[in-house]
Parts: sequence; structure tokens; C-alpha cells
Amino acid sequence: MPTQSIIQKPSRVSRAHNRLETAIVRLEAAIWERAGGEGGNGQGTTPGPELGSLQNEIRSLKDENVNLKDTQRKVSERLDAAVHRLKGLVGE
Repeated sequence: MPTQSIIQKPSRVSRAHNRLETAIVRLEAAIWERAGGEGGNGQGTTPGPELGSLQNEIRSLKDENVNLKDTQRKVSERLDAAVHRLKGLVGE
């Protein structure tokens, strides 16, 4: 009897976390480029007017990341508790 490989698909929270991390990296790179910092092309040594907007967006994305991590933790705890209860009902 062949054994089936169980491949887990990343959860929605995990995928959202990955997209958020990628967005943060891209935003930070854009800020450095506009400010003429490391990794930038040296154009414009003064940050553009959108710097404040980008910083606010980064703060907002980091807050969302914290909230997603908290939600993921809570969901994981609830699933663990449900599995534990089901095992108790089944007698494992």
C-alpha cells in the first residue's frame, strides 16, 4: 500500500505574513533609494516628500504584521485545544 505524502499548503496568515515581509523590504529599499543611502543609486540626497507617507505605511504594515502574528497564535492555540478535545473523545 503506497503511503501518501502530506504536503501542507501555507495558511492564509502565513501567506499574508510573507507578502507583508516582502512589502516592507521593498518599502525600505525605496526609502533608501530616494534618500540616496546604501543600495540606492545616489540620486536625491534629500528624502522626497513621500518619505513620511512611506514611513507611515511601514509603521502600519508592521502593526498589521503584529496583529496577524497574534491572530495566528490564537488560531493555533484554539486548533490545538480542539485536537486535544477530539483525541479525548476518541480515546487516544
